[in-house]
Amino acid sequence: MLLASVIDLTEYRLPDVVVLPSLAIGVVVIASISIFDNSADRMRYAYLAALLAFGVLLIVHLISPQGMGFGDVKFVALLGLMVGWQAHSFGDAVIIVLWLFLIGFAFGTVGGVALMVLRGRSQAFPFGPFLAIGALVTVLLSRALVG
Repeated sequence: MLLASVIDLTEYRLPDVVVLPSLAIGVVVIASISIFDNSADRMRYAYLAALLAFGVLLIVHLISPQGMGFGDVKFVALLGLMVGWQAHSFGDAVIIVLWLFLIGFAFGTVGGVALMVLRGRSQAFPFGPFLAIGALVTVLLSRALVG
């Protein structure tokens, strides 16, 4: 997550060579933990959150490919997997993904304004790092956010 964010900040892209193996490792780790911890429900909610997050940004990407890169779409699947592991029900998974987006977009708005001031108005915007911050905050506050 950190490596992908740094690359996105410097190169304005989230490379498959970083994101896809991370996603695959996340899927395997969550499945392994679920087997040994007897937490199959949490695994399902994590996978659901990953698919939900992916699906939402995929729609945004299809509507506006220049506005949302496909790297962000793949990256948010990884982030959805991470935040979804905090869910204890289907409703929790949906709420956690909504918080991921809300917090990520809030940080993205502030960060975008700051980058425009520092770098000048640019067409490229590295959204991945702000989504990652949103995921981190969501995980840290998940109990309070879900209720």
